[in-house]
Amino acid sequence: MIRVRCLSILCGLALSLGVTVAHAADPLFSGPLIHFDERQVDFGDLPQASQAEHRFSFSNDGTEPLRIEKIETSCGCTAAAPTDSIILPGNAASIDVTFSTRDFQGDVSKVVVIFTNDPGEPRVDLMLRANIVPLIRVESDWVDFGPVRRSEGKVVGVLVTADEGTDFRVSSVEGGENWVDWKIVPASAPDQIAYRVEATLKPGAPLGPFTDRIILHVHHPNRQIQSLGLRGNVYSYFRYAEPNMEFNTVKVGKTIRRTLAIESDGNQPYRITDVRVDQDFFIPELKPTANGYELLVTLRSDAAKFDGDRYPFREYARLETTDPNQKEIVIPMRGVIRR
Repeated sequence: MIRVRCLSILCGLALSLGVTVAHAADPLFSGPLIHFDERQVDFGDLPQASQAEHRFSFSNDGTEPLRIEKIETSCGCTAAAPTDSIILPGNAASIDVTFSTRDFQGDVSKVVVIFTNDPGEPRVDLMLRANIVPLIRVESDWVDFGPVRRSEGKVVGVLVTADEGTDFRVSSVEGGENWVDWKIVPASAPDQIAYRVEATLKPGAPLGPFTDRIILHVHHPNRQIQSLGLRGNVYSYFRYAEPNMEFNTVKVGKTIRRTLAIESDGNQPYRITDVRVDQDFFIPELKPTANGYELLVTLRSDAAKFDGDRYPFREYARLETTDPNQKEIVIPMRGVIRR
């Protein structure tokens, strides 16, 4: 899934003055000294669209006033201004934190940062952790066809569930209309309300790799949509598992080779007759194998001409075939050349 964007953490500072803390008769230093009873909290499992609260208590164990100069929260969230930013020696205060889960999920850790005039610890990090449990569960982030022959009419799907007793149903599916037809089927799962969302490849689906974002429109007390991805690689006769050749990051002066296995799916006498690239820093080579072909592409980074420190590229290897249904196979090649 989908990943976690920042949580909304709203922090309010509640200062409770007048609580005396015992001190040593002869302090080893003079100045403010911040002391927290605890510096982290684990909320455990929390459902999406919920909030949890916690109070961090602290005191000024020093000999001079402690000043709270600033409070920051992770991901640029804002904190409420303190009602009193000065804590006298021997007094205690607290910070109330509200943890809002929104629509995030999984293990999440965030930090509330306290800046003070304590010379020994001018910054204090308070850690908040939670495992955010999704209200709607999808067994996979992707409806994934993998390599699929266009004439196959392949059907794939994912199971979508919510807790038993929830007013929940999957109403419709949006996206992927160029490649698939959708069907929503009631399903069963222990202690769950379940639906199976199925995609059937259209007979006229465009050839080549495809990716799309899918929106499930749902009826749920706290959610209206659930997103996931759709992907696959539609072929006519020549099948290959990886839709791209990934070169990643290559330093100038390095020579990198990538290979891609291309299999013949059937007994037709179709052949790949040629391979072309647009940039001369790629050297393509096509080798016959027992099941089809092996495409080898060598990247000579020192032959690439570019300004600046980095050259992100997206180029293509174009394979000419005798298949009348797919006369050209286009393989994207991606990466970055850096100095």
